[in-house]
Amino acid sequence: MAYVSILDVEAFTGFGAEDMKQGSLTMTASQWEDYCTNDLIPRVEQLVNRYCGVASFDEHTKIEYRSSPGDVDYMDNYMSWMTPGGPGLVTHEEIEFVLTEPCISVASVAIKDNQWVESWENLTEVSATQGDWFSVTQDEITRIFMGKIPPRGKGNIRFTYQAGYPADSPEFREIQLIVLRIIRINLEEKLKFQQAGTVRNVGVRDYNEMYDINKQGHKDVYYIPEDICRELNKYRRLMLSQGV
Repeated sequence: MAYVSILDVEAFTGFGAEDMKQGSLTMTASQWEDYCTNDLIPRVEQLVNRYCGVASFDEHTKIEYRSSPGDVDYMDNYMSWMTPGGPGLVTHEEIEFVLTEPCISVASVAIKDNQWVESWENLTEVSATQGDWFSVTQDEITRIFMGKIPPRGKGNIRFTYQAGYPADSPEFREIQLIVLRIIRINLEEKLKFQQAGTVRNVGVRDYNEMYDINKQGHKDVYYIPEDICRELNKYRRLMLSQGV
């Protein structure tokens, strides 16, 4: 789902088809709609997603895989290997994982005993009497604690959850506003290039030199201004390797 629509863009920026050109001609309504819906909006949204390290900020189903360390591990450090009998053993009573995106709710946690066989067992969430896993969310970081641990393996733990933010949440509305601000800035840049090109064609030197299109760093690409990057930093997710 797109964060904003062409109507949102027109209402927020004040721009429309009559303000923009395709080549040397003013855009038609259909060209403007195509430009907004298939180029401008998705590319700016992708810029925001990639900068923040998420697949999307709207509600979506996310599946993540982790590798199990097994329920027994070695104390693999220098001192343990120097002790009589070799390294000591550590028994894991539980293991903990951090989800990579903002979590609305965890749908399921599943494990498989053999990483080479596609056979998953859904675990039971902790209730008043028993269970295999539970989750804790604090400061938009969700941790999942598992008491039932599969054998050591690669990608043999699977988390399925609703990621992102609800459409009516303050966080999602702020993301929408940030996207619209980035769109407006890029449209203003596009308009400047159009005007500079027109000035070049009619040979008005003074204004031509005030805005030299060959000296502008962003003339061919969309970009996020530095001040907006600072606002987005609170939504960035630190992408750490967790075994898969």
